[in-house]
Amino acid sequence: MKFSFSKGDPKEAAPQQQPVQQDGQILEPFGAEGPSKLKIALITLGILALLFIIYAWWMSGRVYARGIVASQNDVYNANYSSRVGDIHVQPGDSVSSGDPLFELISDEANSEFKQLAEKINQQELIIQDIDPKQPVYSKLYDQGQIDSIHAAKLNIDKLKLQYEQESRREDLGENDRKTLRSISLLQKQSLHHKRLLNEKEEQLKNIQLLAKLDAANAVDVNKAEQEVRAARINFESAKINLDTAEENMVSGRQDRVKKLALLHKQLADAENHFNVLKKRFDAIAKQEYERINSEIRRLTIRSEKLQDAAGPKMFIARNAGVVKEVTATPGALVSEKSVILNIATTDAIWVEAYVPTEDASILDKEETPAVSVLSRIHNQRFNGHFIKGSDYEDNVPPEIYNTDRSNPRAIKVRIDIESHGSLTPGNIVDVIFH
Repeated sequence: MKFSFSKGDPKEAAPQQQPVQQDGQILEPFGAEGPSKLKIALITLGILALLFIIYAWWMSGRVYARGIVASQNDVYNANYSSRVGDIHVQPGDSVSSGDPLFELISDEANSEFKQLAEKINQQELIIQDIDPKQPVYSKLYDQGQIDSIHAAKLNIDKLKLQYEQESRREDLGENDRKTLRSISLLQKQSLHHKRLLNEKEEQLKNIQLLAKLDAANAVDVNKAEQEVRAARINFESAKINLDTAEENMVSGRQDRVKKLALLHKQLADAENHFNVLKKRFDAIAKQEYERINSEIRRLTIRSEKLQDAAGPKMFIARNAGVVKEVTATPGALVSEKSVILNIATTDAIWVEAYVPTEDASILDKEETPAVSVLSRIHNQRFNGHFIKGSDYEDNVPPEIYNTDRSNPRAIKVRIDIESHGSLTPGNIVDVIFH
């Protein structure tokens, strides 16, 4: 056996084992290829270990979840029982605000519109002769009110005739005429103060009613009460003066003068009764006039809505979005409030993420975790904001997690995203909390 030494390090000098020949074949010494394969295996294991360490470091403090892009639902209903006309969109279509969606035609609304038109015409006929600028409310009196006013007017005319006849029967002396004129003046003053007292008392009642409704204050009530007291004092004073004058006249005049005074008083009372009746009936008629006008306005607004609903009425998109479902078909009959179409709006969208319960601790930290939203479909990444205050969900959507998970429960949280790019409602996304 030969030995050879290298010129370098003596450690590298080693006996060279010659190839062994067996069955006519030269066999390489044991371990000629072994060290190179082992080295490769060790290097590979080292790289894998390093990658695992890097991955574990990168994963530390992060929670992964999945979520669904969500948004507000914009639901379109039938306002009346209708027949569906053309439908211009299908599920999955993207629409912009103002885009045509579908048509409805309502025979029910058209029939009610014609009935309302007849009612409006009837109400307008009742007040057509009344000038709104200078209304004469007597045109709205009922038959009973008309008869009462007519009877009061006839009584006034009768008393006037009697008074004129009695006055012409015999000429009165100058003193008597003066006394009678004085009494007549006092009677007018008394009636005047009586009317003022009635008006002040009516005003006080109205102000007290407004005060109960918080539409008037205590100052207004006190002022009205003072005016009533002053009016009552004036009336009582005028009545005392009148009574005194009548007593003085009665004591010194003849029966005829007394009769004239009585007739005059009866005439004044009759005229006052007529004025009170007319004022009361006018107030009632005014309320009826205003009620009819209010009813006409209400019916007119309703009629305009019915005319619009009778159609064909085109429904347009109120907001941009994606059509989720169309529940009707052209020609179908739908009832009032039936859902025709549902749109997931895209003006404002968010992510409903389902965090596994075993990772829920990250949601309870005082510092709100940062959130990233990844869309594999669009190859996009978005920044998100975690909204606290979520509940456990037992019914996790199957597209979020497979049904074979050992614990299907998760915590449903809302993630607001700063900009949604190409995301649309219903997209499945990955959510990272870190």
